[in-house]
Amino acid sequence: MGRTVRFSREKIIQAACDLVRERGAEALNARSLAGYLGCSTQPLFREFSSMEEIKRAAMEAAMRRYEAAVEQAQDPENKQYLAMGMAYIRFASQEKQLFKWLFMRDRHAERPGDGPEDRSAGQVRGAASRVSGLPEEQMDRRRLDLDHLLQRFVRAAEQGERLRRERVSYMAARLQALSPLAVLERGYAAVSDREGRGISKVSQLEQGQTLSLQFADGTAWCNVLKIEERRRVE
Repeated sequence: MGRTVRFSREKIIQAACDLVRERGAEALNARSLAGYLGCSTQPLFREFSSMEEIKRAAMEAAMRRYEAAVEQAQDPENKQYLAMGMAYIRFASQEKQLFKWLFMRDRHAERPGDGPEDRSAGQVRGAASRVSGLPEEQMDRRRLDLDHLLQRFVRAAEQGERLRRERVSYMAARLQALSPLAVLERGYAAVSDREGRGISKVSQLEQGQTLSLQFADGTAWCNVLKIEERRRVE
């Protein structure tokens, strides 16, 4: 009888967060998470009743990571709203996939207050209102503006990264096309004499001369038996 594999709730939650960080929230499902842990799906559901429960727990853990980043960014001069805003931006830059999962996911099917980010938003709103003296309703509108700008920032960064990858791929293809080995692989050969000097014209040859023919998969040696120059058409 085989040994029963068990993972703690904490290990499963951590693996789910790591999977999102590496591959994005769309990759988080029972099969991919089990593969990430190196097990079947059974150990997951010994600790959790459903995949949705795993996702909620992992999202709570991701939000705690964000809140810890905000806590570390607290300004000693009590500029709380500025510190929180800067922490928000840094988190978006450093944890792109977790940020998208927490703040940019489709929430049409969720009820207001269901998401862990609603708790964080309340903390930001309260701190901002106390520091600025503005009503919380006005801070809500400003937070929405900030969310919109941050989403544009993340999308622009992703587009820039995609363009850089495409440019690198294009340059790699160009270099591959110009590679001497790539030329040989298209059916050509490089000709040289015994001393390794390249031969590019018939006029460089002598009858009986030994030549080296370099192919993509090796070298052949041959002797010149006959030389025929192509006559130029006047």
